[in-house]
Amino acid sequence: MLIFRVASRRRTFPGFEAFGRPLRWVIDGSASTYLGDQRVALGFNWSAKIGGGIEFDVGRYEIGAMGLNLSRVRVLGRYFFADRNVTGFSLGIGMSF
Repeated sequence: MLIFRVASRRRTFPGFEAFGRPLRWVIDGSASTYLGDQRVALGFNWSAKIGGGIEFDVGRYEIGAMGLNLSRVRVLGRYFFADRNVTGFSLGIGMSF
């Protein structure tokens, strides 16, 4: 499997707080090109994702079990597009321990 990928994520602080900690806006994007048999298997040659969301720290509070304490939560929406009119949308939750 051969894939070439470029990705970027930018966080900014709008001045709001959640859980007594700074709230951050997140802008996220990536682009991939597929090489070799991946192009045939997927049905397209390249794809890209762009999206955004919010991220907040909860590390001030002990949230967790079995020694894993949640420190950060991120909610992102992304738009996916590729050649041959392939499109989609996703909504995801990311957690850092």
